[in-house]
Amino acid sequence: MRLIFILLVVLIQCSCTNENDTTSEKPINYSEIKILLDSIREVDQSNRKDFEKVYKEFDQESEVFQSAVKKMMDSDSLNAILISELLDKYGWIGKDKIGETANSTLFLVIQHSSKEIRLKYIPLLREAVKNKKAKKRQLALMEDRLNLEYGKPQVYGSQVSLNHKGENYVFPIDDPEIVNERRAEMGLEPIEDYLLLFDIEWNLETYYKTLPQHLEELEKKKDE
Repeated sequence: MRLIFILLVVLIQCSCTNENDTTSEKPINYSEIKILLDSIREVDQSNRKDFEKVYKEFDQESEVFQSAVKKMMDSDSLNAILISELLDKYGWIGKDKIGETANSTLFLVIQHSSKEIRLKYIPLLREAVKNKKAKKRQLALMEDRLNLEYGKPQVYGSQVSLNHKGENYVFPIDDPEIVNERRAEMGLEPIEDYLLLFDIEWNLETYYKTLPQHLEELEKKKDE
């Protein structure tokens, strides 16, 4: 990971241009950027696979669990620095330049970073979606996450959590009766199908019955 950081710093410092600047002599080396993004993605996903194993096998108060959390958070912080440098220098680079996987890594790392970083770059993501350099579904996921982090209901129903019984539940949704219409507009599957991935059966009656306690959880998000 340290090597990735060094390579990126060298890449950014040596480059004299950005994606919209056609007057500079040196062109952007998209091949190098793609290699860097692929490496960053590999680290991100590897850390999460390791964490999932620890999450299933160890208590959250254990030293092993806490160590795994720290490792993942440290890695996420460094990845966020790297991606921020790229975004500030080149903007949101489309898949036509670096391929779909590397392009999606831009979103992946920002989504895994702090809410402050997400808030900073979501306007850039909105513009990227408008210019077809990013996917609508990515914007939907980030919008939902930011809404919850600032104590607001989500719009697309993408964010779930665990209750005190260890059961998954979906965070409060604004106008849940029309959530599938909004999801369809963003290229997302119906919420019924999506929530089955988390062993949640979507039912409006059950949703409203448990809503008060989930609103309390949402209120706590403001203080985190």
